[in-house]
Amino acid sequence: MIKVFEFQIVTKALNTLEQFFAKGIQSVFTMDEALTEFKKVSDLSGDSLTNYTQELGDLGETVARITSEMINSATQFKKSGFTDEQSKSLARVSELYRNIADDAITSEESAGFLVSQMKAYGNETEQFAMHTVDAINKISNEMATSSTQFLRIQFWPTQKRAVRCGIH
Repeated sequence: MIKVFEFQIVTKALNTLEQFFAKGIQSVFTMDEALTEFKKVSDLSGDSLTNYTQELGDLGETVARITSEMINSATQFKKSGFTDEQSKSLARVSELYRNIADDAITSEESAGFLVSQMKAYGNETEQFAMHTVDAINKISNEMATSSTQFLRIQFWPTQKRAVRCGIH
């Protein structure tokens, strides 16, 4: 009976170790995918890219996000024509929106929503993006709506939006 118990303990320890390594490997692949996408839209390389990702990681810590999520957000802003520095600061705001979102949304969805609002209102500043997040948070806290409904409505096809709003 003691040998069975010892076998279970050793097996459980090995399984835990295996899961730990699997998560570490997955994190490396996730980070590599994020960096690969970012490199497609940025001119940064070498030390400047390393410093940039470190800065994104540091910003991510302030909003409880990992570096690959911050890179994914920054990539979306770069794709929309923002500079590296703008993308970095807007990625932080985008991840703040994810934190207040009532449903799980991706970095890409969050950044895409903010880009569309900034472009629609012709104000592409970090202050406007933060104001947008604050306003959505306030409305979702005070009204019978969720913060992600704004995101979901925006990406509906136009015809569905028109029917939903009673415009035929």
